Amino acid sequence: MAGGGSTFLYQYDGLGRVSHVVLPTGESIHLASRLTGDDELEVQVSSPVQASVNMDSSVHVTTIKMEGHSHKRMTIRDGLSGLSEAVSFRNGTFLLRQHSGSWTLVSAEATHPLLELSLPV
Repeated sequence: MAGGGSTFLYQYDGLGRVSHVVLPTGESIHLASRLTGDDELEVQVSSPVQASVNMDSSVHVTTIKMEGHSHKRMTIRDGLSGLSEAVSFRNGTFLLRQHSGSWTLVSAEATHPLLELSLPV
């Protein structure tokens, strides 16, 4: 349930995964997910309107792969926007590379003495 009186309805499959969503507008979205052979999570998003208009379902498939021990890397690939990557490092730095070649780096430049005591090292 979102704020402002908007209600979303979720339907789950036997494994507890979201399989069907009804948006506040009444539009239905179907979700199907599976693990691929190289440990990626593949999610297919579709709606009845798309199925009747567009027969190419490959553009509506998104794959997500997470890996890494000292740093966590998440690679997101979809048929519409290409490949994106997010990396989280141990020192709290976060890097996001988008398919267009742009990137965003978020890191702490300074610390506050009181917050430093309560944050994990």
